[in-house]
Amino acid sequence: MSDLIGMSEDRLDEYDVVVVGGGMAGCFAALHAARQGAEVLVVEPRTFLGREVTATLRPWIGRTGMEDASVGEEWREILGVPSAANVNEAGEIPLSLARVKKGWLNALRDAGVQVLFRSETAGVLTAGNRVGGVVVGNKSGLQAIRARAVIDATENGTVLRNVQACRAVRSGTYRRTIEWIRAELADLQTIEMPAEIFLDGDRLEVHRGSLGDGHLLVEFSFDAADADPEIAARKLTIHICEYLKTTHPGF
Repeated sequence: MSDLIGMSEDRLDEYDVVVVGGGMAGCFAALHAARQGAEVLVVEPRTFLGREVTATLRPWIGRTGMEDASVGEEWREILGVPSAANVNEAGEIPLSLARVKKGWLNALRDAGVQVLFRSETAGVLTAGNRVGGVVVGNKSGLQAIRARAVIDATENGTVLRNVQACRAVRSGTYRRTIEWIRAELADLQTIEMPAEIFLDGDRLEVHRGSLGDGHLLVEFSFDAADADPEIAARKLTIHICEYLKTTHPGF
């Protein structure tokens, strides 16, 4: 933990709001703050925005979700959803990953939000008994960024848990997606899986991709228990692909 007191003023960048995490939630928060007149910075470890759709490879949105949220033209433009979007038989609208990334970046830039990519949070700054900013690390080294407010929009509570000491959460349910090209499958809803593969619910959820016939996104969930979730996901992906290739001719 670094304290603002005693640190040289010229070593600090300063913003009204720093949003750590450039996912959908972080982007919405940044956009709203900027439109209220705040000077906003988004800090994102990846090279793109919209994590919940892009990094997780979940490029679809349910028709009922669009309707329930009363999504206007601006959000349709950000997500790359045309006004007369085609809804597939599963009740979903396929999204383009590239359009989502560009849509969010353009929206934030138009609102005056600055985005810092390829930057990990390495610590927090404190001012008395409150968080007064963050320390980020990137190819330029460590940078201290002071802020009147810090919003933690990361997937694992990085800022709140003080990243200098925290480790990734290794329990709970995780979701991953496998992308297939030139696949042929009649049932686009679910695929039952054998219990020995240890998937949550023993099934796969199948979604249409945005590239047309043969482009499928197969989603699965699992409990990592005490294992590293990334390693567990890779092993499960291998088992799932082997099973599908030997039991489902469409794959």
